[in-house]
Amino acid sequence: MIYDVLVSDEAIFDIAEASFWYGKKKKELAKKFQEEIKQSIEYLSKEPQTIQKKYKNVHIYFTKTFPFGIHYIMDKKTIKIIAVFHTSKNPKNWTDKI
Repeated sequence: MIYDVLVSDEAIFDIAEASFWYGKKKKELAKKFQEEIKQSIEYLSKEPQTIQKKYKNVHIYFTKTFPFGIHYIMDKKTIKIIAVFHTSKNPKNWTDKI
């Protein structure tokens, strides 16, 4: 089954902020980061239940190349991405978004 994916405004901001940061370092890095996020979301739309819960009902999928976690919650046929956080950030910041 393929799940519908909703991306919160906060998660969109997280992705844009990280893309901007990588773009300042090297334009190709921003494109690579965005592609990895896109591929990760595509994977999650097909296999969201394979990722274990890390906090209450929040699942965290860690990207392969970049040090980011995609935080999401599941509902019947929908996953909602609530945050995309760098792994060095304080997890308390994303728990406020639930």
